Amino acid sequence: MFYRFQEGPLHFDVLFPQKQGKINILKLAGLPGFPREDKFTRFCQDNGCQIFFPHYLGSWLSKGVFTPDNCLQTVDLALTFIQRGRAKELYFLKEKTWPAKTPIVLGSSFGGWTALKVCSLHPGIKKCALFAPLVDIEQQGKWPGEEDLDHTLQFLRRAFGPAFRGLERQTWDKFFQGKGEIAPINLDNIRQRNFFIVHGRADPTINYHHSRALAAKLKELGNRVVYHEIGNANHRIRDFFSGKLLEEFLAWTRS
Repeated sequence: MFYRFQEGPLHFDVLFPQKQGKINILKLAGLPGFPREDKFTRFCQDNGCQIFFPHYLGSWLSKGVFTPDNCLQTVDLALTFIQRGRAKELYFLKEKTWPAKTPIVLGSSFGGWTALKVCSLHPGIKKCALFAPLVDIEQQGKWPGEEDLDHTLQFLRRAFGPAFRGLERQTWDKFFQGKGEIAPINLDNIRQRNFFIVHGRADPTINYHHSRALAAKLKELGNRVVYHEIGNANHRIRDFFSGKLLEEFLAWTRS
């Protein structure tokens, strides 16, 4: 069961374990990215994790205008909210509490880029998980069979227009040209962190070679990296997590 919260213009859906756990996870979704329960999130919830799903500013229930750059403001508001450790949920207006500490940041697809950028800006974030992340916008679409993500803009407009308010070609192109606040990412600012990266070899949206190169670069910079490739997994990577991989992820969150 999701509980809904608000932090200024930002809305959250939050999953709580039956008994308050020690681990907070800030989950940054890909696009369109409406929060949903799945095998992975239920496993984390059942094993004592609080999972926070922010709706990016300008999308879904959050107020404002959606731009890639505004996703950084989304994360800043989310970190403030999580580190406070308490808030009233919006249905019964009852206070819920959780550990008032910095979360593990988890990003999938576009959310992976956002998570990596946030790590470069916030040295207090010590753990970051990336699932089939977008990590190389300049090379995206250049591997054989890999999608050119320009069609994502058109898809969001056609299928989710009211849910992504103010999404414009100019700001989308600016992002993929490596301009603005959210791009580029200075990996040299990311050192002495812990990463858990998973990518599917059958992913047609973002080729797994991007994650393989990222994992090697992060290790070179002195980060601890757990890296897995799943042979038959497509872009919905969490659907392919085995029980062994789920247990390994949980152990990583507790290490």
